[in-house]
Amino acid sequence: MCDSMNYVADAEHALAYERQISRRGVLLTLEQARRFVADTAANRMWRYDRPPARVVPERIIAGIKALGVDVGSWDG
Repeated sequence: MCDSMNYVADAEHALAYERQISRRGVLLTLEQARRFVADTAANRMWRYDRPPARVVPERIIAGIKALGVDVGSWDG
């Protein structure tokens, strides 16, 4: 995953990490995380010359929400 995605063991670990970095996040299951990164991982493995993807927060949040993830901590 990318620099802004981190593995946490459980919700308690996630809360401790959020306090440490002073930023709210969302929790994905491993399957949701796999689905979220699948296209990038597949393309980066085989298309080393592929240009960087544009970071559009609204699209990223919509994609994560479409996976069934609660993005309520990012509302507003």
